[in-house]
Amino acid sequence: MAAARGMSRRSMENMFQEIINDCGSEIEPDSDNDDKLLKCETNRYTNQTLTDNDRKIWKPITCDDLYQLFAIGIHMCLVHKPAIEDYFRANAVMHSTFPNAIGMGRYKLRHILRYLHLHDNENCANRGDPNHDLLYEVKPFYDHLISKLSSLYKPGASITVDEAVRHFCGRVHFKVYMKNKANKYGLRVECVCESTTGSVCHLEVYTATGDNTVESPLTRVLSPFANKSHRVFMDKRYSSPVIFKLREMGFYYVGTVNKKQKWWKKLFF
Repeated sequence: MAAARGMSRRSMENMFQEIINDCGSEIEPDSDNDDKLLKCETNRYTNQTLTDNDRKIWKPITCDDLYQLFAIGIHMCLVHKPAIEDYFRANAVMHSTFPNAIGMGRYKLRHILRYLHLHDNENCANRGDPNHDLLYEVKPFYDHLISKLSSLYKPGASITVDEAVRHFCGRVHFKVYMKNKANKYGLRVECVCESTTGSVCHLEVYTATGDNTVESPLTRVLSPFANKSHRVFMDKRYSSPVIFKLREMGFYYVGTVNKKQKWWKKLFF
């Protein structure tokens, strides 16, 4: 949003004009695997959910529909209104020309948002199963994000590890409360960032399953950078005997410690 506020009116108009042109052009079905996955899984979930009568009315979505959906989403981030229906009103007070210029109506937008899906529910393991993944619904996007973070940017010698809270209003049992964070309620994420630029290089979402001691998330999130002689900067939350495990993985540790901790006294005092 900060970048959007810094754009001139002419540059914003050019950006939206490019979006309109892209939405109006023919897009090859196999041109983008992520768009194809989202399109196929949304149509699959729609067929699994709708009744026979509703299925006759529903038309399968295309990649063009997804690009239109994303374009309207960008427009909604820049032009705030109380409800989605307000972007499609015809009266002079609430009228917006952009959604109508793209060619997507509010009913179609509502239906796509309702059935938007990234994975096949029939392949999801049941709760209580050891293979059950709480991030299964967004796993393709999550894995794609992780791969892009590690492949598009290589960090320098100094990296830092810290926990962040991402604002989330959904109903999941692994939502946390951290009073010292800007977003006090949300999803806890262990992040690896480059110390100089702050760029996120790797992350892991806390799901309150498996081994979630300090050592396990820390070693997992740092494993892609092992044996590369990185200097890791951390706060006292991670100051524990795990630092010797990091030394075995080829890291150098810089951080704060609490002298009252017994393990620290035994080693150095």
